[in-house]
Amino acid sequence: MVASENQQNPAEATPASARCIPKEARQLLHELAAEWEDVPDCRALEVVPLQGAMTNEVYQARWATGAEGEEREARKVLVRVYGEGVDLFFDREDEVRTFECMSRHGHGPRLLGRFHNGRVEEFIHARTLSAADLRDPEISAIIASKLREFHNLDMPGSKDVLIWERLRNWLRTAKSLCASDEAKEFCLDSMEKEITALENEFSGEPRCIGFCHNDLQYGNIMIDEDTRLLTIIDYEYASFNPVAYDIANHFCEMAADYHSEKPHILDYDKYPDFNERKRFVQTYLSSTGEEHDTEEVENLINSIEKYTLASHLVWGLWGIISDHVNDIDFDYKEYARQRRSGSAHSLSSIVEASRSVTGYCVVRKGYTQSSQFRLSGRLGLRCSRSLVNRRLPRGFRRAAFSAAGLQDRALGCALGKRVMANSEYEYVKREFEFDRRLPPSNWIVVRIDGCHFHRFSKIHAFEKPNDQNALRLMNACATAMLEKFPDIVFAYGVSDEYSFVFREDTEFYHRRESKILSLCVSYFTSVYVMKWKDFFPNKELKEPPYFDARAVCYPNFKTIRDYLAWRQVDCHVNNQYNTCFWMLVKSGKSEQEAQLALKGTFAKDKNELLAQQFQINYDDEPAMFRKGSSVYREKVEKIVKADDYEDPIKRTRLVLKEEHVDIIGPEFWQNHQHILREGKFRHEFVKKFDINHMLPPCNWIVVRINACQFDQFSAIHSFDKPNDAAALRLMNAAASSMMEQYPSIAFGYGFGNEYSFVLHEKTELYQRRESLLLSSFSSHFTSLYMMKWKEFFPHKELMQPPRFDAEVLCYPKLKLLYEYLSWRQAECHAGNQYNTCFWMLVKSGKGEKEAHEILKGTLSKDKNELLFQQFQMNYNNELAMFRKGSCIYRQKLIPRTRWRGNMGNACSGIPKRGRIADAGDSSVADASCSLLRKTHDPTFVWKICGFSALLERGATFALSDYFLCCGYKWCLYVTPMHKQSCDTIPYVALSLCVLRSNLNPGVTINAEFELSVFNHSTRTYSACEDSYSFHVKKTLSRTKCLIPLEELLKSCEFLVDDSCAFAVRILKVDVISSEKKPSVFPEKSITAIQNLFLKKEEFINGTYSWTLKEITWTLKEILDLKHSAVSPVFTVGGHKWRINIHPLGEESSARSLSLYLQMLDPKELSHESGMMIELTLSILDQKHEQNYSRPGRFVFGRHVCRGWPNFIPLETLMDTSKGYLVGSKCIVTADLTIIGSSIDGKISDYLWKE
Repeated sequence: MVASENQQNPAEATPASARCIPKEARQLLHELAAEWEDVPDCRALEVVPLQGAMTNEVYQARWATGAEGEEREARKVLVRVYGEGVDLFFDREDEVRTFECMSRHGHGPRLLGRFHNGRVEEFIHARTLSAADLRDPEISAIIASKLREFHNLDMPGSKDVLIWERLRNWLRTAKSLCASDEAKEFCLDSMEKEITALENEFSGEPRCIGFCHNDLQYGNIMIDEDTRLLTIIDYEYASFNPVAYDIANHFCEMAADYHSEKPHILDYDKYPDFNERKRFVQTYLSSTGEEHDTEEVENLINSIEKYTLASHLVWGLWGIISDHVNDIDFDYKEYARQRRSGSAHSLSSIVEASRSVTGYCVVRKGYTQSSQFRLSGRLGLRCSRSLVNRRLPRGFRRAAFSAAGLQDRALGCALGKRVMANSEYEYVKREFEFDRRLPPSNWIVVRIDGCHFHRFSKIHAFEKPNDQNALRLMNACATAMLEKFPDIVFAYGVSDEYSFVFREDTEFYHRRESKILSLCVSYFTSVYVMKWKDFFPNKELKEPPYFDARAVCYPNFKTIRDYLAWRQVDCHVNNQYNTCFWMLVKSGKSEQEAQLALKGTFAKDKNELLAQQFQINYDDEPAMFRKGSSVYREKVEKIVKADDYEDPIKRTRLVLKEEHVDIIGPEFWQNHQHILREGKFRHEFVKKFDINHMLPPCNWIVVRINACQFDQFSAIHSFDKPNDAAALRLMNAAASSMMEQYPSIAFGYGFGNEYSFVLHEKTELYQRRESLLLSSFSSHFTSLYMMKWKEFFPHKELMQPPRFDAEVLCYPKLKLLYEYLSWRQAECHAGNQYNTCFWMLVKSGKGEKEAHEILKGTLSKDKNELLFQQFQMNYNNELAMFRKGSCIYRQKLIPRTRWRGNMGNACSGIPKRGRIADAGDSSVADASCSLLRKTHDPTFVWKICGFSALLERGATFALSDYFLCCGYKWCLYVTPMHKQSCDTIPYVALSLCVLRSNLNPGVTINAEFELSVFNHSTRTYSACEDSYSFHVKKTLSRTKCLIPLEELLKSCEFLVDDSCAFAVRILKVDVISSEKKPSVFPEKSITAIQNLFLKKEEFINGTYSWTLKEITWTLKEILDLKHSAVSPVFTVGGHKWRINIHPLGEESSARSLSLYLQMLDPKELSHESGMMIELTLSILDQKHEQNYSRPGRFVFGRHVCRGWPNFIPLETLMDTSKGYLVGSKCIVTADLTIIGSSIDGKISDYLWKE
């Protein structure tokens, strides 16, 4: 927060002595005043402090002008004394340059002079705005226009967005300053994840970047009352950022009054309402004369509301830091807490905007804040799903494949050279995989750096400033790297980083950057974990270490020497500072005091401090600490054998050596010319060789990790052939942990020794830098694999470190991404089928070469026949994890685009923790639900308004009215609380039903269709595909679970205002009968829509009991009866009804009694009308006073007879022990309740009046 100087009337200001400002400031003021002719006495200085400043101390300095006795007007300037610790927030030199540049553009005051800890500025003769002024419509409009002009300034320097870097820098500072209790109060340890989550959410926004003030509170805006011109002042925090963030910050400042009795208290009732925000945005957009449409206004409003979350996070951290470094009379800590409470207000604004703006998610009444956002108990707000309307897919449909013609593929088995499946999907690798090769004739440096090692070292209690064992462990890893990779000629390391120099002419992996990076960092990580116990025998590894890496190319010996010199200079500077810092801390100073003591000191000052206060000669510190570690190959002469005269024969050999020496000067290189040649060195400019390949925006990123030389690794560790279930589960566990670590991972698919991770198209993870993505994923996966080894192989020691390479692919469209995943699953199937055959042949006594010859040229069906005939194996009964691989995802129902091919049931979404499922495993899929995809043009839509009323009345199914398609009558069968036999979680499930009376005996209808639920957010139907064979005995398709009930109730995607819509799209109908009929494809443009409005009150109830007397039916007589019986007519809700009973049942339900309720006056309903009837038909057990009942919910409309064709088996009915037929009497009852209608309104409004 920048100073808010209220340049008040001097008469109102409290006079103060000029001694309240620094001596250098007074001297500068005297020099300025001496140049003004109208100031008779330059030392007659009066200084008045101005209120409202929170970062700096601000004063008005003034001198009387003219001779005594004359009317005198004061000459005024502004003195700004920088606050303590402001360097923690911004670079003061950058701020001054911005100030001067703004002056040249005609903005703000002129700079009159600078002194050591401040500056003198021109005093602007204008009034500083008050808190109330910001709400004034006229002034607000002027601010909007001025802000647009400010944002359009073409300022020099970088145009990169600064907000996220600033947040992370301030977070690190806050952590270093706060005690543990304070850090816990504000949840600083977990705030990095929150920042990342916000950054990922905002990365998907179409952003307009401008030069932003970033602190537009009322004290930084001045207005000339005569001309009504505004001036924006104070640019300490100005930088390039999304303009929506700057406006959001301005809106948040409207809740503040820094001149009140409690300036740190924010009143969020003053936050502008929607109309005020809309008016401001309209003025802002129209101020340049450009036309704008409603959609542009709405989009900017919603972006602004989301960025309020970032604003509260920024200024909350500012308050925490300022409380430790600033002595101004202001309650900074309480201000930070106020900012935290502001997050809740931001939420309500977002919800309000979502209700008001067309095209955005509508939040239903009663929807709780915790469903959309979870207040994280910290400064900001964690997004639970999305910031109201931006939702990205989190998982993907499993791939389909055609097995015919696919060739072998090794899945971790020793089958020789890997061969790709020649499938239709293979083009996704050829055309989209990055094959970036580093330039030839360049020295390649791979610099590996620990990720979050500050936290890692704290968790494992490393000694400060240097932990010798930790450094020796890093050196051991570097030595192992040189042993493993001969092309590395030199390595230099300090702290948690190591640089590896590859020889100039290396062809290691054909100089492919992705391979070099991922392999090096993976192997380094693997060795680090494996050797941990060698250096820390009494410490358990509490969390997996991981590293990132980058590749830098240097064209000649000079630049590679300069690079290494730069790293050693960095080692010296950092170690000298850290040594002083931690000695001060250990002597009793706080970390803040230690930082202040070292601020501005030079190397000689630090050496003197160590010598005088701690009797330490810095040059006597271990060379490993001061100069880092160098690992290289030394030339030595070794005796290799003896000649005929027993004289030793010596040869020059290269042996690995670790030293801690000066590599900046020429001496080392002169003595080791075999490593690098001598050349002049200068290290200041080497950073410009750093290669930062950025992956294209708005592309889905796939990082595929693949184990190297896994055939050898699996043989050493005796993995089962052709599949080791424990090894595969270990891969899945590592992948699941990866998903927990990286929220940007939307989906993972793996088989054998590889895993593909799909990152959201709009992710900004590692700023989309290819090298960092590849290296961190490869390293982290390796570390997790090794740490979880004992969980899956408790009786096997890890004999050698595994290593994984990685490559990255980018896909601009979902369709291509699905093709990629389909290709990988096709590879899985082809390889596993081949390997299963191969190893069965080997186990039967064939040699490996013979087995290869037998399988050569075979197709998929040939392999299936071989397995069945020779080994009595049905390949399709093998574990789905072997045949189809494993998917990992989070549980969240999201619309999907269809994958090519047929995978059967997949999974509906992605659990909050990474869930692993075997692709295509029906038990897993049924336990969750079917993977949904987008569909369009449904055949029939059933919209249910008042869905909660359906739930309150129990779990009974609901049946829609019939609709006509392809010459048959159909209806939707909805079960709102369906439970699988293997699962206790209720799901909303759908089935398709065909009208039985449509079907003739011997006719089968093979239908392909999609069952779906409407997504209000994307305005699409999220569907799962199915097929079913209908005939007279099977008129209801199998149940398809669409979405967990809990998810539907929480989500505003599928349930809005207590309303949801279900649909069916009939794709194809084949009629199989004695008469051959062609396939029927329905008209896609025709959609039947049916509404159902359910009520929680005003139900119309009715009960009718029908006693059938004088019944003397025997079972034979019932079977001979050829007609039905009907009850007398009764009235409920103004409509006439009767019960139909078929003692024989229909032909399709032989040996069962059929029972129906019939509506006799449907003509009184309009063509579109229908009523939802909750119906229970019962036959009374007269002996035991119990009913044999069947409940259900049906829509009565144009079709008027609904019930159960198989109501009760005839054997049960005729059983004399049951009491359903006693003394020639059978009692049938009908309980019906009208609970809804296709017309909105009171139930009494749509009942027929006789």
